[in-house]
Order: sequence, then C-alpha cells, then structure tokens
Amino acid sequence: MKNLIDKLEKEQVVVMENTQQTLYDAQLSHLKLMIEQAKEEKNFQNIKLKVLSEMTRLRQICCDPRLYIDNYKGESAKREACLDLVIRAIESGHRLLIFSQFTTMLDLLKVDLDKEKIAY
Repeated sequence: MKNLIDKLEKEQVVVMENTQQTLYDAQLSHLKLMIEQAKEEKNFQNIKLKVLSEMTRLRQICCDPRLYIDNYKGESAKREACLDLVIRAIESGHRLLIFSQFTTMLDLLKVDLDKEKIAY
C-alpha cells in the first residue's frame, strides 16, 4: 500500500454576499426567535431536535443555499471559492481530495467541475 503524503490544512475565510447572506441572516433570526419562544414557554426540551435541524439548515446555507432551497439562483461563496481552489491546484500540478458533510454539496461541485472540464 502506498503511503499518503501528510495532510495539509489551511483555513480560508469565505465571506457570503448579497442573497446568500440575507438567507443566512433570516434563518438565524428564525432560530433565535424559536429559542426565545421556547425559553418563555419553558418548552426547550420539546424543541431540541428542531433546533438541531435549524442549525443544519444554517450550515447548508453556508455551503450553498441550493442544499436547502431548491430553486435558489444566487451565488454560493463557499462553492465558488472551492472551485477556484481546485482550478489553481490543478494548474500547479496538484491533486486534491475534497470532503463534505453533505453529499449533495459534492453533487453541486461535480456540475462545476464538469463545466470546467476537470476530471475527477
């Protein structure tokens, strides 16, 4: 079995803009309101799973709002940054391994790679 090279990690801040940021802010406001109402009603035990579900939606919006909203037509800062990273790495002769907690995000990246005629 071949030995793998050491994993290289680099943090990169990606800023959401326009529609994506607006969706995120609205979802966050909805979650905060839900938690406040549960506190007032002393009903937090009953909404724990709903809160986790709403937090997952926030994560999906950060990756690409299409993971949560089927007909979303706006930008996706994280997906665009990922594609840019892939293109720059390939141009430099590197290979990449991309992980995501959402397989649907990988499906969206596949479409981007196909458009750019990048083998995967």
